[in-house]
Amino acid sequence: MKINYPTLSFNPSFMHLEVVEFGFNLSGLQKEYLEKKITTLTRLLGRINPIDEETLECKINLTRDETKSDLDRYLVRAVLYLPGRRTLEAEVREISPEVGIDRIKDKLEEQIRKLKTRLQEQGRWKKAGSEVIEETE
Repeated sequence: MKINYPTLSFNPSFMHLEVVEFGFNLSGLQKEYLEKKITTLTRLLGRINPIDEETLECKINLTRDETKSDLDRYLVRAVLYLPGRRTLEAEVREISPEVGIDRIKDKLEEQIRKLKTRLQEQGRWKKAGSEVIEETE
């Protein structure tokens, strides 16, 4: 049996980004930097089977703690909600929000790659150019 799936590509317009700051406020440039870095994750996602009409959601918590060491002053937590009730989470402590954002992005990228590999092995990850997949009953 052949199933036709609607064409749907993940791009930044499909990601809802929620940022919460504790103990400090991000500047306008820092917010733009965060949005740019996190929304680039959508290109890695390609297409997930089954395709849901849902948008991606990412919640970022940035906390500034008064620690003895400046090296772990900022705590950055991220939760990425994917279609199909999957979530990816990452947490880092860094010297600045920008460095924390970079490391969070790297950790989430690694988790997305692992998920993608696992789903490809199971035949549940749909490649970007294909619209029809074979399903057996």
